[in-house]
Amino acid sequence: MGERRGQFVLEVLVRFPKKGRIVVLMAWLVLIFLLSADSSSGDHSSNLLQTLLGVFGILPRWEFYDSLHFLIRKLAHFSEYFLLFFLWRWNLKSSFLSLFLAIAYACTDEIHQAFIPHRAGAPEDVLIDAAGALTAWLFFIALTRLVPLLHRQEGSIE
Repeated sequence: MGERRGQFVLEVLVRFPKKGRIVVLMAWLVLIFLLSADSSSGDHSSNLLQTLLGVFGILPRWEFYDSLHFLIRKLAHFSEYFLLFFLWRWNLKSSFLSLFLAIAYACTDEIHQAFIPHRAGAPEDVLIDAAGALTAWLFFIALTRLVPLLHRQEGSIE
């Protein structure tokens, strides 16, 4: 049953109209841009984290809270560009070009942030963004190599 569901999802992704793919990619690029343009994004994520922790009845010490907030913000950077690689790859045939474009966008994003009040373009954030895109690329390469091997093994078992 799970295998059928997986095949259905892959078929939907493959048959998704090209224009729709571009719209999804552009929407993600715009979202990253808008989040970068928000001069109080740290306050927003802090308030959200405090609310979520309160819902679960967790009231951490402030030094723990600050570390948790920092970690979540950096994971958000990583995740944004992990997904961005796959959105580029969904639209392009080249996984290397998709990786390059995701990292290039990370660079321009940090330059953009340097011009936003109360924000700073941080080279370490480019590295985190690039790590997200690179991890997605490695994951994609591993999957594209592993899946055919698994199918070949299934055929030899029967």
